[in-house]
Amino acid sequence: MDALLHVVENYGLWVVFLCVLLDQGGLPIPAYPPMIVTSALAVDTQHSLWPILVVAVVATVAADLLWYAGGRRFGAALLRLMCRISLSPDSCIGRTRRLYGRFGPPSLILAKYIPGFAAVATTLAGETHTSLRRFLVYDALGATLWAGAPSRSARSFTRPSSPCCSSSSGSASTR
Repeated sequence: MDALLHVVENYGLWVVFLCVLLDQGGLPIPAYPPMIVTSALAVDTQHSLWPILVVAVVATVAADLLWYAGGRRFGAALLRLMCRISLSPDSCIGRTRRLYGRFGPPSLILAKYIPGFAAVATTLAGETHTSLRRFLVYDALGATLWAGAPSRSARSFTRPSSPCCSSSSGSASTR
């Protein structure tokens, strides 16, 4: 446990960036636990949570841009490959196309909360030639909501502070 805290204290933002990038890139790497631990440590040491949120959003959007570019370049072939390795390959493309077709780019706001939909929706955005600007607006909004949850929950994992010292300075950031 001490080794984990040492890594988070010294490389917390890098750990968050790498875990979120890999998670959103499709690898089974959990992103929320490092985000919660880093956020809780920041709250405990009275550092700002903004750098953690920004790093997580940047990593999320970077991974999603790769899926978007893949959808633009390879389209249906990439979707078939993604669905072939999903838990329900038979209904993957049809169900996702219907959901994205019904709600379009605004579905990217909630895509992170629907298992298996995030990467497929970003790929569909590329395949359907959603404009990059529109994609980035909805994707960044969804990424901000998704990445903000661990920071908000981190407060429940920290030690309570005394009433005289409960305000955080917000001027320093996690390394």
